[in-house]
Order: sequence, then structure tokens, then C-alpha cells
Amino acid sequence: IMYQILFFQQVFIAAKLHVFSKLFKEHNYNKAINKAKTLTNKVSLVTLLTGIVVIYVINLNVILDVLKLKDIFELSIVFFVTHLIYTKLCLNGYFLFFSNKQYYGYLNSIIIMLTSVILNVKLIPILGLPGAAIATGGSILLGNVLEFIQFKFLVYPNLKSKNVKSYSCN
Repeated sequence: IMYQILFFQQVFIAAKLHVFSKLFKEHNYNKAINKAKTLTNKVSLVTLLTGIVVIYVINLNVILDVLKLKDIFELSIVFFVTHLIYTKLCLNGYFLFFSNKQYYGYLNSIIIMLTSVILNVKLIPILGLPGAAIATGGSILLGNVLEFIQFKFLVYPNLKSKNVKSYSCN
């Protein structure tokens, strides 16, 4: 259910990617970042409201008794928090792409994969299913934090100071 919420977020965001692409092509980076903040605030609010409803519904005793699931509350909280943070940071990966810095994505993918494997190996024996949720959520968050740091501190300052070639989907 929480992954469906993530898909729902991506639909809202994907619908506006052409706008960000065009702004990057025009070297209008500040406007792109401001529009991104507005969009992620709106999507975060929708995620927050939807997530609260989902957590409430899937944690009703009737559903828990029928499905005989334990740890569902912990799992739903981990994924909910992960999705909220992801929503605020997710456009940085696209901005790296639009800035013609795709190699950061390759590096991040390797780091995320290794982190996920290591955390799963360490946390599943200790925590069980919640350990897997924490490992997955932690890996996703690490990837988004890396993209945020790379764009904000490595790419964006260069975009502002020079006429750097940027990529556009148009």
C-alpha cells in the first residue's frame, strides 16, 4: 500500500518534469528550484494526509486479526516517514540529470545497493521484517540525501556561476 502511495507521488511529479526540463534548458535554475519547492510541498501534504489514512486503516484490529500480521504498524511508519522525506528530496535526481551529471546517479545506485545489502544482512536477523523495512527505507533515503548534497553543493554552485551545458527532455 505504501509503495502505491509512492507511485501516486511520482505521477504528480512526473506531470511537471517537462516544466523543470525547459527551465534548465533556459538556464533558469532559481525558478526551477522555486517551482520544485512548491510542487514538493503540495505532494508532501497529499502524502501526509494519505499516509495517515492508510496507517489508520491497515492498523485496525479487524484487518490485523484477519491477515494475522504483526509488526505492520512499525512497517507502515517506516515507509511513511521514508516517503515523506523522499517527496521533499526526489527532484534533485532529476536536476542532476538535467544538469548533464548522470554519473552521480550511477555512483548513487552502487552506494544504495551496497547499503541495502549490508543493512538487510545486519538488521533482518535482529529485527525481522521491520529490519528489512528499515534497510529499504534507509537505502532510499541515503540515495535521496546523496542527490540533494550533490546537486546543492557540487552542481548548483557551478550552474549559477557559469554557463554550464544542461540537458533538456524537450
